[in-house]
Order: sequence, then C-alpha cells, then structure tokens
Amino acid sequence: MSQVFYPWRNISDVSCIGDDVVEYVDKCIHNYINVNEYNKEEDTNDSHDTTERSKTNEQILSEYHPKMKTVNLGKERKDLNYKWDKHSSKVNREDIQTVGQYLRKDVNASMPLPTAIDNLNSDQLQFLTYLKHKTNQIINNENTSHIFCMLQGMPGTGKSHLLRACVQHISQTLGSESVKVIAPTGVAAKNVDGCTLHSFLLLGKFGFNMKSVTGPDLLTYRQKYDTIKFLFVEECSMVGLRMLACLEKRCREIFDSDSLFGSLNVILIGDVNQLLPIADQPLYADKEIATQHNNLLERGKLIMNELKSAFIFRKCHRFANDNYVKFLKRISTSRCTQNDVKMINERCITYLKQNDKANFKDSLRRSTTNESANEYNMQQLQKLNAQTAIIKANNNNQAAFASNDDMADGLVNDLYLCEGAKIMLKKNLNVSRGLVNGCVGILKYIIYEEG
Repeated sequence: MSQVFYPWRNISDVSCIGDDVVEYVDKCIHNYINVNEYNKEEDTNDSHDTTERSKTNEQILSEYHPKMKTVNLGKERKDLNYKWDKHSSKVNREDIQTVGQYLRKDVNASMPLPTAIDNLNSDQLQFLTYLKHKTNQIINNENTSHIFCMLQGMPGTGKSHLLRACVQHISQTLGSESVKVIAPTGVAAKNVDGCTLHSFLLLGKFGFNMKSVTGPDLLTYRQKYDTIKFLFVEECSMVGLRMLACLEKRCREIFDSDSLFGSLNVILIGDVNQLLPIADQPLYADKEIATQHNNLLERGKLIMNELKSAFIFRKCHRFANDNYVKFLKRISTSRCTQNDVKMINERCITYLKQNDKANFKDSLRRSTTNESANEYNMQQLQKLNAQTAIIKANNNNQAAFASNDDMADGLVNDLYLCEGAKIMLKKNLNVSRGLVNGCVGILKYIIYEEG
C-alpha cells in the first residue's frame, strides 16, 4: 500500500476490494510495470534474463522512481577544495574574543518612548489612573495593600502601549529601578525591554526544581532587586501555576517577607486565550484537575485565588477589519464557524496559486518532526549552491557522540553551514542585545584560521 505515497502513480491503482492485500499489492506492481514498460531490444543473454526475474518487487519499483541527484553537502569536490581560510586576514583571534565579550555584555534597557496619554482609550486610562493612585500612596508612605491584578485583552488592544505608559510613569515618579518587566520567552522580554522569567527566578534548564537562594548569593540577589516596587509579567498566558508559585517564592526571598509576593505589586499582562504554558497548567486551570497532589500546582492555585481584580481591554486598534477581529476572537475561544474553517483551508499553502506561494518563499516553515525540519533545511542549503562547511561538535566522550540532539541539549554532531544561509539561535544568549531563542539572521562569512 506504499504506492499511495508516490504522487507519480494513480491512486486508483491501490483501490483494493476484497482481494488478499499481499496478492493484490503484488498484482498492482506487475500491472504497473507492464503498462509502463519501455520497448526494449530482446536480450538473448540467459544470465541477464535470470537476474531480471530474480529481482524483488522493491528493486523493480525503485527503477521507476524519479531520477534525483544525490548531493553530499560539505563533502563534494567544490567543498573540499575550497580555500576556507581566505577571510582569515580580515580578523584575528583577539578581534573574535573582543566581539564575543561585547555580545555577552548586557546593555541597559532603553527608556521607553514617551507615550501620549491623550492616545489612551477609556479602558487603558482606567488602569493608569489606578496605578497613579498606588504610586502616590507609596510616595506618601501610606500603608496599603499591594496590587495583584491582571490586564486581559486580545492582540492589538493596546496592552504593550499601556505597559510603556506605566513604566514611564513609575520611572518618572519612583525611579527606573522601581519597576521590572519580565516575560516567559526571550523574544517577548526583548520586545518590552525586560528579562526572562528564568533569568529573574534563577531557574536552570531543569524545569521547576528551584532551590532557595542562600548565603552570599541571596545577598547579591537582594541588592539587585530589592528596589523594585512594581513587577509586570508580560505574556502571562505562557506562565503556568507552577511558574507562578516559583515567582511568588522568589519575591518573598527578595524582600524577606511571608506576605504574598513579599508585598510586591504584581501585574499580569496578556491574553489567556493565547499560547499555553509548557509542561505546566494554565493559570485558570480547575483546582482538582490542576493540582494532582503537586505542591507547586497547589500553591499556584492558592495564589490565583488571591487575584481580586482584572482590567479587560476590548477595543482592538491593530486591525481595521472588524470581521477579521471577530474571526480572531472565535478562533481563540474554539468557536469557529463553517465559514471560518473554509477560509482557513483556502489559505493552506498547498491550495495557493504559484504566484501567491512566491510571497511566502522567505517565510518561516514549521515542521511536525525534527527529521522533516532537518530535511527541508538541507534542501534550502543545497539550493544556495554555495560551498558548505561541516562544523564538528567537540564531544568529550563516545556516549555524547552517539547521543541524539535532544540528549545533547540541541547540539548536533554535524552542523552544515554556508555563506548566505539563514540561521536561527536556539537559546537566549543576551536578551538585552536581542540575541534570543528564535532570532533569525543571515550568515555572512565563515572564517577559519589560516592553514
């Protein structure tokens, strides 16, 4: 039945009805061969005839496969004979080290652009007024309860615009060190001049196994963050109950307090209908479903029960087409109509005309498996028709060499690169400089030392 997956055959050839599958497939193969057999001169060589008759079905079928050129990237003559050190005179080792140090060094977050208060709508002004009242209380040393609330709205409702206005106001009244913005991903953190949750929480790559900060590390941690009065958590839909519990615990450690979030003012910003958290339960998860006897999940749910207020933004400013806005709302809440499904299917790349497909030739392509993604990437490298270098991983033992990419934290044994190729970072290197997971660039030079 594997014939179904070959577009150069007719699918009616495999419409098996009632026959034994094995016999039917065998018959299909030979029927196909008889129909498509080329006229050949008779060969009276008996040995040749014997060889032809002894071929398996798979061998026979392979002869009808479209002829495809086999390319060994990085191992062809043009790759092996290429002078890879031709750019070595452009830089020296000291230059490379200097660039590395420069890229690793954090830069101070740029001050947000002045936000025109007149441009805020009534929903946005309502929260900003609420925030101003709280900052005035802090200035006057009034002992009041801390803020723990959520700003909820679909994309385009002005949440980021309002966030800039809030950061601007707090910085002007209480000082820039009084406000901190964090986000669950590097891209989101860069967009709001913040840092990642993992960086703020001192979380390693091993999930939620968060240990308490003690000793000199705790002193350094407190000195770095104890001036914060307001903490904004962007893209909160990707923050789960366990992550929220970790965040609350760290805040108590910073301020050496048993109060919720150490009495820090915490504002969650996002759209609960967007991306879900990874390996965690969403903030709105039902208690009985979510906790499952997990201490962090239980703690996270108890924290969410303390959320007393939410500010809802309903006016979408990003899209002028009201029908499109309604369409996005239906999709985000799983209320698609038949017309919605039809419109989505019409935008499927396989149904687009060739001219329309060309508009997406430089777009990011998503794959369901690593294997299909790697295969596509190799095809794109081949299309560049440039000399390809194979960068070997420096493994410290044989087990590391034999392990797959997932076991090696995404590190491949052989990395194929060529000038002009698109590359993507797979981890956050420096959020403040925009070197974050998912950042895409073009490879300009491959520089080897001379010789």
